[in-house]
Amino acid sequence: MRRLGAELQGRSLRDTLNFMSTHRSAYDRFATNDRLFACIRAMEDRLRARQRRNPVRYVPQDSIRAVYDQLQAGDIVALVSPIDGLDVAHTGLVYAPDDAETKGLLHASLSDGVMVSPDLQQYVQTIDRQIGMVVARPQFTR
Repeated sequence: MRRLGAELQGRSLRDTLNFMSTHRSAYDRFATNDRLFACIRAMEDRLRARQRRNPVRYVPQDSIRAVYDQLQAGDIVALVSPIDGLDVAHTGLVYAPDDAETKGLLHASLSDGVMVSPDLQQYVQTIDRQIGMVVARPQFTR
């Protein structure tokens, strides 16, 4: 997996990455399990340390269309959240039809199942809880 944030000239994502530990009661699995909760806090600590060393970069929602030519079908898109402590709120894959200049998003909706949103920037702009996207490209080895 290779993050494309620098290539896409994305902005550094500054986030505390502590949403799960600060919202413990929202997660039934570790709301009453101290051992599991300790694992969540340790994971958040590792992610914060990694973020300080090598910040994740995201493309703001108004700039997504400008990077369409650099996106490939199958790139992984993580939609960035403005919620304190939460970096990503939704994920999907770049959908790139052969006959179109636009890029879409193949993703799953809780209410509608698997769907394709035909214009990635338009989709992100219509969701209040999204401010941009992080993109990663799978790296295949033979």
